[in-house]
Amino acid sequence: MISFLIRFFEPYLAFLAGAAYNIQQTREGLNPDPINFIAYPPSSNIEQGQLSLSELLEGVGLPFIALLLYALLLGGLIVIAAYILGRKRGSFIALFLLALPGILSTFGLWPYINYLPDRLVLRGTGVLGSAWGMFTLVFMGLLTGWTVIVILSDWLDFKDKFRHYYDHLWYSMAILTCLFFVADANTSQVTQEFQQGNQRAQQASAYLLQQVRNYDVQCQADPSIGTAACAWAADVQGKLSDYAEYEELFPSQGPKSSAEIYDPFEQKLSPEHILAVRREIKAYNDFRCPVEVLGGGQFMPSRPSATCQRTPFSFCRSPRDPFDDDGKEDRPSRLLRPLSLWSMASSRQ
Repeated sequence: MISFLIRFFEPYLAFLAGAAYNIQQTREGLNPDPINFIAYPPSSNIEQGQLSLSELLEGVGLPFIALLLYALLLGGLIVIAAYILGRKRGSFIALFLLALPGILSTFGLWPYINYLPDRLVLRGTGVLGSAWGMFTLVFMGLLTGWTVIVILSDWLDFKDKFRHYYDHLWYSMAILTCLFFVADANTSQVTQEFQQGNQRAQQASAYLLQQVRNYDVQCQADPSIGTAACAWAADVQGKLSDYAEYEELFPSQGPKSSAEIYDPFEQKLSPEHILAVRREIKAYNDFRCPVEVLGGGQFMPSRPSATCQRTPFSFCRSPRDPFDDDGKEDRPSRLLRPLSLWSMASSRQ
């Protein structure tokens, strides 16, 4: 008897689970607070769609329970609307159609439909879940609109004038739907550009981290090359490593200015101290990768090598910080020249 009931209700539970997961995905994109979500073990059957009640309640408990209660209410409204249209015959047809998925599932004739999304994206702004999961919500909305209009039309005795107004409402909804899809497409493009920028920031962090490590090795061999810069190189590696490894970290905790890179422990270092670090880095670059002055305003940078590397242009997008109090930089620093240690004092950022 229990197995019979499980097979009978399985299509309805799977249907509501897909709707619940889509609602949860939307809530996750809107809600800044993290959600409690279980990690399914390899033995879990959720990927195959064989849902257990415990998996449903732990995964999307609140939306699933709300949809379950609403589905019971909606089923009653459908029967009432069918009775208004066809009296007892209409009610019987409605009850039969509502029970048909369960009956077919009992005899193994109901097709398997996976309404669940492939994954739940944490902090998934702009992610709407799966197409089948969205279908469940749209279908329930369609049934809700149909039953409410039928019941209200019979209860309030609406005439043809209401039908005309209702047609105008549907036309407006169609226009709004088109605008929604255009806005959604634009959001997807913005999201893609944001992801590309985030990936570029990770690559730039990894690039700078490798150069900082090489500089730190030079500092350990000869600490006199830069007192302030050597201390900075030892301190900043942890932060750069986090930026390079954790994709979700950079958008929320990434530097808002170059001063945050020079102050990895947020000690509120003075501008003079930061300027000292930058000057020592510049002196190190000038020593390892000198620029030859040719005269007439012309310069010849060092040849690219394992020691002197040309910074990828995609990393040089932000305006450079001025090197002196008057906002000017010395001429060689304006070149995108090979450097031993990339810094905001030496290259276009």
